[in-house]
Amino acid sequence: MKKIFYIATVAALALVSCSKNNEIDLTKGDDVLITYNAVAGMNTKALVESSAYPTDGSVTFGTIVKDQDGNTYIKQQEVTYDTDLSTFNTAVDYYWPKSSSTTLNFYAYSPFGISVELDEENVQDGFKITGYDVAANQDKDVMIAEEQTGLTSKSAANGENGVSTIFHHKLALLKAINVNLDKEYSSATIKVKEIKLGGISHKGDFTNTEEGKHVGAWTATTDTTIVSLFSGETEVEKVKDDVDALNIKATLGYDYYLLLPQTVTENQTLYVSYTIENASEYTEPVNVKIPLNKIFTSNIEINKKYTVTLTFGLDQILWDASVTDWEEGTTTAVSVKDYQN
Repeated sequence: MKKIFYIATVAALALVSCSKNNEIDLTKGDDVLITYNAVAGMNTKALVESSAYPTDGSVTFGTIVKDQDGNTYIKQQEVTYDTDLSTFNTAVDYYWPKSSSTTLNFYAYSPFGISVELDEENVQDGFKITGYDVAANQDKDVMIAEEQTGLTSKSAANGENGVSTIFHHKLALLKAINVNLDKEYSSATIKVKEIKLGGISHKGDFTNTEEGKHVGAWTATTDTTIVSLFSGETEVEKVKDDVDALNIKATLGYDYYLLLPQTVTENQTLYVSYTIENASEYTEPVNVKIPLNKIFTSNIEINKKYTVTLTFGLDQILWDASVTDWEEGTTTAVSVKDYQN
């Protein structure tokens, strides 16, 4: 008899779905199939935005399984959603070892197809990524799962959800650019024309920094780029706590921008180009450079989602009116009789 064993997969920051602690009964002669099951959820293509790993086929993940001695039990395989089984599964069926002394270690990354390396000499260090170009791979939300080690079919059994394969985002995400006014301006109009990121690092190497948890860190290369995040024309109308979201998708092709985690400096800038139209119909073009370390106050960090808000304001022209007092002129007193006939 074939029994299906489930491995639940979620994409989140340390979010584990609740499940019952049921054990699979391994009777003699049973084969326990290793499969993967995920909570169904809708996500935008490429970007995983919730705690559910996509089941619509837009994203698949890769897995490698080693035994306790570092021998390869399952070589690198793509894991896809099986609609018939309502689980995630590999194209080839794999089964749990019968011996209780043989344990398995699970490693997973997403999306399948990115270039990752599992150090054969130091498997416990997990995956490495070398020379990754974020700017050229905006359709790939890089994630690495926490290692699941020392598992047997019994120790891994965890009810219908099975063993949680918890993915962590390894990039940073610029989710939105919002604009507003600091107060109402009845006779002036501000229009945003262009926003660019300047001097941003887009290539780097990822290595694990905390064994078994895949906290990880990126080392950026010297490759930098200028990214046009918005190009068009949007009038800024909302005031204070209310905001207008710029349509960055029209420029980028995505409604987000993935960033390489990195230390930000005053030499990296956000370029903002806008115009001011005043009551006299005079239009003034304005270009400013804002240091990124004034925006990202804690650097650009792994697994962080950012919304940038730009608040525009004007200095009203006012008049401080005063009058110069009359000065005393010089006169001479005259005798009127001196001028009588």
